[in-house]
Amino acid sequence: MTFDVMTEEFEYGAPGGIALRARLYRPQGDGPFPAMVDLHGGAWIQGSFANNDSINRPIAAGGVVVLAADYRIPPQGTYPCSVADANYAVRWLKLNAERFGSRPELVGMMGTSAGGHLAVLAALKPHDPRYAAVPLDGGEEIDARVSCVVTMWPVIEPLSRHRDNVERNRRGDALHADRVGAGMEQMRYWLSEDALADGSPTLALERREKVEQPEILYVQASGDRLHPRASMERFCNAYRAVGGNVEELLVDGEPYDFVRSRADLPEAQRAIRRMIAFIHENCA
Repeated sequence: MTFDVMTEEFEYGAPGGIALRARLYRPQGDGPFPAMVDLHGGAWIQGSFANNDSINRPIAAGGVVVLAADYRIPPQGTYPCSVADANYAVRWLKLNAERFGSRPELVGMMGTSAGGHLAVLAALKPHDPRYAAVPLDGGEEIDARVSCVVTMWPVIEPLSRHRDNVERNRRGDALHADRVGAGMEQMRYWLSEDALADGSPTLALERREKVEQPEILYVQASGDRLHPRASMERFCNAYRAVGGNVEELLVDGEPYDFVRSRADLPEAQRAIRRMIAFIHENCA
């Protein structure tokens, strides 16, 4: 079934005095619908809630409320501010779920690239006091646990990504020179290798830290060289090793983010259909 979608934009929070904007996509029909917080990409230093519109609209038309939420980026915030904002966005959506045609227990998370990383990290560690640090007026008893996560080409192990970038730059390798994620600018957010290691979902699993285990759908293009497949396999193996369930969805096409940037392609549409089905299966 396909639903008409209405959208509205508003400020959903102001952590640290920084106003955060969001766009809500609401299917028009009888609910309750599952609901997802969506986090944009941009190497943790750029982008906005509008980035993933080409994904969020068809997902909402598939019967899913989507809150595309901004988060703090440099210079307004560095790690772990954006994880705290993601945690807050989940709690905010739970608090307001019923007026958007959903319920608190139906809320999940999704994101692309850096946003995919943030969605996974926030979902694995919703009770980390640093990540749960932003107070929610009227929602003091609400936590940020979710039932499911859809992560799309995430930077799932940022420390390895950083070290690869350092080595690539040393060699003068210009393969991804046009991508901000392939350079050193992302260190404006992370600031140190210690922070990169601390904020790595893969390393958290390998360190056997206590984590929640939401159902995860991991979406990636089979030929993606910006987000190495070995990193996907390393995370999925580590997640399964601690008892988590993760489904890998490989799609064929170019460029690496074609599900977002070329959403008209058949493989992109196949991926979006599977994302909709996964959300209904696991967040409903």
